[in-house]
Amino acid sequence: MKLYYIANNQLPTPKAHGLQIMKMCEAFASLGIECELIIPDRRTYPSITERNPLAYYGVKHPFKLTRLPSADFITVTTYAPLAKLFFWLQQLAFGFSVKRYLSRRQGVIYSRDPFSLFVLRSLGLPMYWEMHSMPKNIRSYIYRKVLRAIRGVITISNGLREDIARVYAGRVLVAPDGVDLEMFQNVPHRVDARTALDLPQDKKIVVYAGHLYGWKGVDTLLGAAAKLPDMLFVLVGGTPEDIQAYKLKHGAGTNIMFRGFVPHQRVPLYLSAGDVVALPNSQKEKISSHYTSPLKLFEYMASGTPIVASDLPSLREVLSDECAVLVAPDDSESMAQGIRIALTDGARRALHAREQVQKYSWAKRAGKISIFIEE
Repeated sequence: MKLYYIANNQLPTPKAHGLQIMKMCEAFASLGIECELIIPDRRTYPSITERNPLAYYGVKHPFKLTRLPSADFITVTTYAPLAKLFFWLQQLAFGFSVKRYLSRRQGVIYSRDPFSLFVLRSLGLPMYWEMHSMPKNIRSYIYRKVLRAIRGVITISNGLREDIARVYAGRVLVAPDGVDLEMFQNVPHRVDARTALDLPQDKKIVVYAGHLYGWKGVDTLLGAAAKLPDMLFVLVGGTPEDIQAYKLKHGAGTNIMFRGFVPHQRVPLYLSAGDVVALPNSQKEKISSHYTSPLKLFEYMASGTPIVASDLPSLREVLSDECAVLVAPDDSESMAQGIRIALTDGARRALHAREQVQKYSWAKRAGKISIFIEE
């Protein structure tokens, strides 16, 4: 099978979607699928010096990567009306570049980007949409056309499947995100991990790894930190602007350490260094409560470190009380209590989580999706 993965994204990127796209293409390739990732030829983020995505993400099963011409206005303006105009110009430029490129080719089109699918629908090739959130304007003209043209939808959660089924009568596959299990082999144990990361050996450490968007629940975690002054809270990820905003909001707590963005290859080291890893997602937004399938969740499970997580339908699709301490969302006291429980009774749950995550490898996810496409 020839599969064209269309991704209108800057790659490499410090954001999780870049990792997810690259890992899926690598997984397809590992299964013998002829996968070609097509991306726009745009500037990468200033914080990333490696331009080659295959090298940046440490791809072990190479696949073809094609960059196509695309308008690039990333630094042109922050003036909102112009930014919106430039966004749509870039979308159109990339869409028609892909259309020209594929006009005489055969294969399956796979994408997380509905606008690209909208532009490519006239090619008559089989198309599949991988959904990660529910568009608010799902009944608009563009989405109606996309849903009529595609042969199937892949959602990352049952919550998404239930909502898209209200407007789409076609085939839907639920495929939660995954993890690179090899990354968690031969990771140094806690003492050595802390030495490598210059973290104290005499503190109980709670680790959070990921972006600092509001719906991720970082406010709740920092509230718990205020209630647990003898523990150190290490937050890995986030932009300098987000970090500064949280520091201003919560104060410069002596038991809170922001490490900012780190290369993904170092994340297992941080998770190994922790006594507990936290997943404090908020229930205030549906993307968090019903749609998300966080990459960090599967990495937490693979790390073997006790997990404390918000008790949400989206997370319950993967987690259970047998593999994590589940606490009331948006409740710092409940989060703090969950951390205390995990410190004393988290080891058996962590072991169970590590066993359960074996079924969530990227290769198994890609295999499930390829069967869905070939049916």
